[in-house]
Amino acid sequence: LLPALPEKSVVLSISQHGRTNWAHGLKLETEIPSQGKDDNRREKKAYFIKITSRNRALEMATGEFESHKAMHTYIPENTTRPIATGPLETNPSHAFFMTEFRHLDPEKRPSPIELARILRKLHNSSISSVDSRGRFGFPVTTFKGYVPLDNSWTDSWEEWFTRQFKLDVEFEQSVRGPDPEMNDDLLAEFCKKVIPRLLRPLQTGGRAIKPCFVHTDIWHGTVHFDRESEVPIVFDACGLGMFHHPRYGWGPEYLQAYIDLMPASEPKDDFEDRVALYAMRNYIVSAGLWDHWAYMRGVVKEEMKRLLPSTQMGIQESRGNGLVISIMHLFPGSLWFGVRFGISSSLDSFTPCSLVREQMASPCSH
Repeated sequence: LLPALPEKSVVLSISQHGRTNWAHGLKLETEIPSQGKDDNRREKKAYFIKITSRNRALEMATGEFESHKAMHTYIPENTTRPIATGPLETNPSHAFFMTEFRHLDPEKRPSPIELARILRKLHNSSISSVDSRGRFGFPVTTFKGYVPLDNSWTDSWEEWFTRQFKLDVEFEQSVRGPDPEMNDDLLAEFCKKVIPRLLRPLQTGGRAIKPCFVHTDIWHGTVHFDRESEVPIVFDACGLGMFHHPRYGWGPEYLQAYIDLMPASEPKDDFEDRVALYAMRNYIVSAGLWDHWAYMRGVVKEEMKRLLPSTQMGIQESRGNGLVISIMHLFPGSLWFGVRFGISSSLDSFTPCSLVREQMASPCSH
């Protein structure tokens, strides 16, 4: 870690600071030369370090570093400045990600309009800047938990999403075991008919969407207030150049605030089913990552079956009516999963995979 620090830095202390499912955190306190004219003066500077020890640790750390570096470019006042990433010299199988330390308050949350304005700035200021050719993807592999995203560049949002959805289903089955129904024809039919029907119209018929940088995992656990500056700080990014879209993790008022600032893309009639589609990706990955969400495989399959009848003619078929599936009875008070599964008949319900997942590496529209 020392080479990443300013020249003539003195380490004062290093201590444990937080832990996640896939890594553990450290607080590094140092004394560095003053930034003023007096070369003899010194000031204290603290850093946060995330240590990852899983397989592909360096890729995970690099993905987070590059995501934060991009995010800091567009919303510097609402992110910490990334410092460095790399393998540990004493244990190359471990990797670190270092950023400036902020004293965050996990109990204080931004208002709906505060969060919506931050995301609007992130998405609008990064339009078409992730890739000079306007493609969807990201320069490096990023991870949801420890699940890699294939961020290879694609010319269409449909192509990126279809590829990743198949990989996510494959990951879930590698953990939970094969699903004969999914493997026989459900997945193939879904990818052949439903995904093209809902995503291809975004880039056909005279319509166009432009990729922007999206965090992809905005929820109340990744936006905390800085105790000193009293501004919201966004962290834990899994960046992607994609099409922005509202996501879950907050209440319905947060979704509405974002929609008020960033209206749904055309065709707007497909908006709710697109939200449901994005929710499925998150749910199937969560089913593989966490035992208590394993049952979400069944929820995803039911949603796939719900959407298939309305797209039997594939891209030529019109959108069917959405079915509202509330999951609050399963998770009373759940803020992370929001009020609805993402297929509500109105925009006032919060959708699990919309507010930021489409904003990750998708086109700038929803």
